[in-house]
Amino acid sequence: MEMVIVSCIVSFLFSVPTLGLADNGEDLSFLRNVYKMQLVLDFSNASMLGLSEEEFSVYEKDWQDEKWEIYSELLNEISKKSKHVFFVKKEQAYVLKVKVKEVNLKGDTTCDLLFYKDNEILAVVRDVFGEGGSVGTKINLIGDGIRSVGKEIGKIIQNANSR
Repeated sequence: MEMVIVSCIVSFLFSVPTLGLADNGEDLSFLRNVYKMQLVLDFSNASMLGLSEEEFSVYEKDWQDEKWEIYSELLNEISKKSKHVFFVKKEQAYVLKVKVKEVNLKGDTTCDLLFYKDNEILAVVRDVFGEGGSVGTKINLIGDGIRSVGKEIGKIIQNANSR
């Protein structure tokens, strides 16, 4: 009986959310005072279907044009979830850089999030995952993965603001 009670207490202690922390322990409490943030989507070091972005853009001729549509979809998905932060393309003191690490054949996407203020890193959230699709062109599948990442980012920001 004592072991069960101790186990319940330990489980409870580890399940209580910590104020302003992301799932990986990064302190995101500064987001409570941020109302406008620049959004940057960076594929420069990504492995896209096993290719670099440069190689992928040779393989997929529309990539440079379609990338801006994907950026807009990311922006839209983040904004749906994170109601109090307004994201813009133009330069701001606060910046969220979404560094895409990998996109697989299904469009599953893994990213790191880097939060900056005046070019100084405030927090890094690693390995944010977005599920891709199952039907469509390669660019459509990448769009599915990025939209899913956007939903996750929105949740992360909303959780940081509600804690």
